[in-house]
Amino acid sequence: MNTKIKPPFPIFGTHKQVRELNRNFPYPEDIPFIRREVLLISAQLPFCEQDYAEAVHFLSEYGRRSAQTFNAFRTETERFLLWSWLIAEKSVISLRKSDINDYIDFCMNPPVSWVNTQQAAHFVRKNSKTSGDDDKLEEYTANKAWKPFKVTEPISPRATRVKRTPQTKSIERQFSIMKVFYDFMIDEDYALGNPVPVAKKRSPYIIKSSEPPTIKRFSEDDWETILQYITEAADEDPLYERNLFAVVTLKSLYLRISEISERDNWQPKMSDFHESNESYWFWAFGKGGKKRRVSIPDAYFKYLKRYRVYRGLTPMPTQSDNSPLISKLKGRGGISTKQSSRLIEDAFTIVINRLTKEGQISKATEIMSASSHWLRHTGASIDALTRPIKHLSDDLGHTSMATTDKEYIQSTLMERGKTGKVRKV
Repeated sequence: MNTKIKPPFPIFGTHKQVRELNRNFPYPEDIPFIRREVLLISAQLPFCEQDYAEAVHFLSEYGRRSAQTFNAFRTETERFLLWSWLIAEKSVISLRKSDINDYIDFCMNPPVSWVNTQQAAHFVRKNSKTSGDDDKLEEYTANKAWKPFKVTEPISPRATRVKRTPQTKSIERQFSIMKVFYDFMIDEDYALGNPVPVAKKRSPYIIKSSEPPTIKRFSEDDWETILQYITEAADEDPLYERNLFAVVTLKSLYLRISEISERDNWQPKMSDFHESNESYWFWAFGKGGKKRRVSIPDAYFKYLKRYRVYRGLTPMPTQSDNSPLISKLKGRGGISTKQSSRLIEDAFTIVINRLTKEGQISKATEIMSASSHWLRHTGASIDALTRPIKHLSDDLGHTSMATTDKEYIQSTLMERGKTGKVRKV
């Protein structure tokens, strides 16, 4: 293993750029930096070019379902390849169990030169150069601020390494992506075996617990407060109608933020609301490219009609209504995942400001830490008290009822604490 720490460099472009690549030429034309660096390091380590081509093919295949999946896979695959080339000086297909363990150790305590305290883009625009007669090609180069790892705490000027303490769930996801990467390379006849499962099995960083997972959600009282304050804001200013509709939809239909957002392969529309078997449903396109029906509670229609009237539409959608589920304020079409997240953040800010003004600082602080996914968990947790687990599981899109039971049906620590207090000695 190389004892001298070499500086890392980004090797993968964006979701769109990688999807446009092919195996014959796996380098984005607008980022000549990537090809130059890969070929440069391949002069010393000839396997790097083939490793890179297989990784691009892997990201193209597994990241095509959504930009979010691609970003997660890109982050881990990029770190792994850079470590394998720059630190271990080995091809990924020659790594063994001990190498995987060394890599995880490295991730837990990376050198300062591999860590940043701020999120930074992989590449930045360099210039525009002429390609052909009149066509101009935007050219990008590596962003010097980009690093494979990000930490939130300040880094000491005297530090040579940075200790990271990711949650067990993050480490498990890291192992999972590496396993999928090796399985892909085996299927492509590039790798002969997969060292990840054995390494994961004996990893000291995987801490198993018998406790059910702690689901981050709002209490029923907090949800009522959130709904009240956002509704009042929309009553005063119609611009907040989109925020109200987005918040209610995520909570009431147990949706993820991506499921109300436009993606390359799915555009949520008003016609996704439909009637069948004497009930109303919503077609959601979720994780793993799976489409599912979500049942709609009667109380939800009040907010659906309210939002549609605000947009100048009929109170209820028809099967021919192809207008976007949530429209942009400017321009045509629906909103992106980033814009959806902004809607939820702005909605929470309304509530936080109101609570702060009323002196409810602790409650305001709790909501400050909330994400859009809390709304899905809140809806499911509240409804788990009254709905059959099979019905709830299907609406959530879980492949197994055991997942639903583990996340939402198990007793909470508060409930266990209450019954535990009255036990006799």
